[in-house]
Amino acid sequence: MGIAYTFDDASDEIISPKNVIPKIDNFPEVIISVFSQKFNDLLLNTVEVNQIDEMTGGRKIPIYKFVYGGKELGFYHTLLGGSASGALLEEVIAKGGKKILFFGSCGSLDKKITAGHLIIPVEAYRDEGTSYHYMPASDEIEVNPKYIPEFVSILKEFNTHYTIGKTWTTDAFYRETPKKMAKRIESGCISVEMECAA
Repeated sequence: MGIAYTFDDASDEIISPKNVIPKIDNFPEVIISVFSQKFNDLLLNTVEVNQIDEMTGGRKIPIYKFVYGGKELGFYHTLLGGSASGALLEEVIAKGGKKILFFGSCGSLDKKITAGHLIIPVEAYRDEGTSYHYMPASDEIEVNPKYIPEFVSILKEFNTHYTIGKTWTTDAFYRETPKKMAKRIESGCISVEMECAA
């Protein structure tokens, strides 16, 4: 059968985040989750933050709150990989987060399209394991399209170069091959990373 057939929406989880992670009063509903230490440090040095909680993922992961434009926002430096970042996302939602924006980096599969651009993913090729525990098997998964027009509007407002496209989510970037990369490019992927599908 294999991992592609592990999705089960007919049973309850053995360990549910809402049963083991306490909800936090006044937890910010909007959370920024960053993969980069550089971006994490930039936020810490640019805005006045208060640590409101922490998670553990092999190391202590502080969750901060700050005010920007009159709104309370939260942020944390997440772990790499779909499984690790997905588990932390589950915890943040259980604590009270409702809208989570992941901001990170990726590899380029077509530098003519991606060089110097932020990438807004619209679809991800599922070459990882985490997503198969959340949705039925399929080769690709659509990224929530609800906020894409808003992202585009903001990037245009700040005159930021961007591109929209499909990405390839993999669990093992040290084990990818030129043949697999060519197949992903042929299927329309412009980037490769480790979390989007998850």
